[in-house]
Amino acid sequence: EQIDLLLTTGRLQQDELSLINLEHIFNLLNNPFFIEQINSSTEILKEQQFFSKMQSGEIFENNTTEQIIVFGVCDLILVQENKIIVVDYKTSKIKNENKLIEKYKKQLLFYSKAMRGNFNIKNLILFDFDFFV
Repeated sequence: EQIDLLLTTGRLQQDELSLINLEHIFNLLNNPFFIEQINSSTEILKEQQFFSKMQSGEIFENNTTEQIIVFGVCDLILVQENKIIVVDYKTSKIKNENKLIEKYKKQLLFYSKAMRGNFNIKNLILFDFDFFV
């Protein structure tokens, strides 16, 4: 149904449909942990943009204190009693959990730092579609 809606509203083109892995989406939507987090949420924010002022050294591995403005987009934010869970989707082909975490840890910590002023971060969740297949 949702894919038909995306096609009829022009948000998705027919030739782009072949790029969508429906099995990945099905696995996510049927993941017990993911379902529990969704059901415990009072608000669900999709593709949430954010701006944050940070020190350059917090993002880049240097010792500078220069202030910079950082822009980002979180795939999914689940609001649960004044705390949030940040969910980031990946398709990395990495099958080792430790390697997967190490690869994306910095990005998730960046999200946490960038949104700290607006939210109390409860969890940072990396959902790799290929890892859970």
